[in-house]
Amino acid sequence: MANEAKRIFNLCGTVANIFHPDNKKYAGSSQNLLFMIAAHESDSFKCRRQRGFPRDSYAGAFGLFQSEWPAMIDNLEWLGRKTQFHESIIEALRGYEGDTDTVALLTQMMTEEPRMRVEYKKEGIIASHSDPLVRGYRELSMTMEGDMFCAIMCRIHLMRQPGSIPAAPMAQSLYAKTYYNTNKGKATPALYLRAFSLWYGAALKDDAPITPKVPNPNSVFGCTSKHNEGETPDGTPSDR
Repeated sequence: MANEAKRIFNLCGTVANIFHPDNKKYAGSSQNLLFMIAAHESDSFKCRRQRGFPRDSYAGAFGLFQSEWPAMIDNLEWLGRKTQFHESIIEALRGYEGDTDTVALLTQMMTEEPRMRVEYKKEGIIASHSDPLVRGYRELSMTMEGDMFCAIMCRIHLMRQPGSIPAAPMAQSLYAKTYYNTNKGKATPALYLRAFSLWYGAALKDDAPITPKVPNPNSVFGCTSKHNEGETPDGTPSDR
């Protein structure tokens, strides 16, 4: 599992640099937050489908980052307007996937007007079964091949939120709860921080897999933000 933590941490770094190639410090903060969210939401990188929902259902959450369809639609619509990122995203997907059919599917989802029709019904949120993009992404998000695109969608979701990503893990855990899990979710800042603390050391190791331990986050990470709440860190881009 330590090798998986390394792979996902590096993947999060690739995604962070797509959106902030000229600001390595902020990209690093973005990478850590993406990794924190993935570690918690996937239950230590084990789950790519929300527990309690059938695999062939469109309700519930999908992928390492456990994204739901309404958020996915909003992310794709936002990305469709941000053409300055398309080339870098396609290049990153090609480098990660190596599968032309998969890249073609994800590129189509990214560049075309999203055709993810959603109906609100008593049993939950169900996307149209007739749309090949919906079916294709649903299946892809539950596999390792979809991890890069799911990370991109998570980063876009965070870019659509107010405020900048803080640098300290403690502050990031609060940010994740507020803007990603929200007050409707069951996660807590403590759970996000615990997941990050559990796997961050393993992700940075270059040697053989290790058995992760949970360090004291206050002593290891210095979990105090260097800027006041609401204050923008040095060099933070305007679109977060």
